[in-house]
Amino acid sequence: MREPLYKLPRPEERVGQYRVVCPLGQGGQGHVYQAEYAGHLFVLKFFLSRPVCPSGELELDILRHLEHPNVVRVLGHGRWPDPEQGFFYLVMEHVEGQTLLAHALEHNPSARQGATLVLKAARALGAVHHLGVLHRDVKPDNLLVRQADGEPVWVDFGVGHLEGRTTLPRPWGRPRGTPEYISPEAYRFFQAHKKDEARYQPGVADEVWALG
Repeated sequence: MREPLYKLPRPEERVGQYRVVCPLGQGGQGHVYQAEYAGHLFVLKFFLSRPVCPSGELELDILRHLEHPNVVRVLGHGRWPDPEQGFFYLVMEHVEGQTLLAHALEHNPSARQGATLVLKAARALGAVHHLGVLHRDVKPDNLLVRQADGEPVWVDFGVGHLEGRTTLPRPWGRPRGTPEYISPEAYRFFQAHKKDEARYQPGVADEVWALG
């Protein structure tokens, strides 16, 4: 029996109680949409692997584990369009704002303002680490500056690591994460284990390198 073919939602389609407004982007882990319900905006993140979705379930567990004002909140999850075999998706708060780089280019913050913003982001990342979570893709695109109060907010924990959970298999050819921000230690490990299935054990030092 052939597996049913599902398509991602289009603007104005309903995903549960949410009305899809527009696509926001896509990455290695899935597609992200802006959605509306009862006059409020939300973010829907769809994961393409079916029916099992280890990356989506891991990100759900990570965000449920984290409760911090500088980390995006997860509000729900489901499957669409079929409740059992459809795409796994997360419902998250909509952070109105810009990425760190876009914010810097538009507002040209002073050295003091920039240092204060990065200090808040570093402290939030430290709190994430204290709770046994590693982001594993620390970069300017994954740090939003909230328009309402100028606070930094970490987003996209799709390749993150939660203490006690198995790390996702690395993609072929390199460690997980964005190449420009991967630590030298991770690259050296990969070079030494090109031909075997050994997994790199990420740590806080990798996050510090990326943040720097």
